[in-house]
Amino acid sequence: VFEKLHLVNPEVEAEQILMSPNSFIKLQTNRDRVASLSYRVLDGPDKVPVVQIDERGFLNSGSLVGSSTIEVISQESFGINQTIIAAVKVYPISYLRISMSPILHTPNKEALLALPLGVTLTFTVHFHDNSGDTFHSHNSVLNFATNRDDFVQIGKGATNNTFVIRTVNVGLTLLKVWDAEQSGIADYVALPVQHAIFPE
Repeated sequence: VFEKLHLVNPEVEAEQILMSPNSFIKLQTNRDRVASLSYRVLDGPDKVPVVQIDERGFLNSGSLVGSSTIEVISQESFGINQTIIAAVKVYPISYLRISMSPILHTPNKEALLALPLGVTLTFTVHFHDNSGDTFHSHNSVLNFATNRDDFVQIGKGATNNTFVIRTVNVGLTLLKVWDAEQSGIADYVALPVQHAIFPE
């Protein structure tokens, strides 16, 4: 009995990886460090591949948009070979979306109308193509700005697509997040801050 080969990074449902031009991602499988892995692009001689992959699983997209197919082969020490075929789509980013964690609710499960004073939240930026699919890899450089700096404090998060906000005073702040690499890719979010705990 052995584990079936599958990708763990990126986690893909239909074996399609979505990348923006000039980006890269390190492919990881559930058989890394257990089996011998090999990678290659399967596009025929009459088709120009839009990606390249090296022997360590680093997948790179160039400036061309389009699709390519990659093959990942796992050679097990007990003689079994397993293969994954995955489509790689290289496409420009159409828009970005911001999500917040943790999601805040009142005791009766209603959504809060404002951010509570004194809370620290993580905002994550997701990039999408024109059909709404989320990118697994992108070359975006995120910038953010607020219209005032006395109600919230904002800083970079642990990864390129996250930032951390701490609410410090009651009031309304407008947040702009944009991609410095591509003009027109931006989002605006209102950040109202209110007291969430009151004496009875």
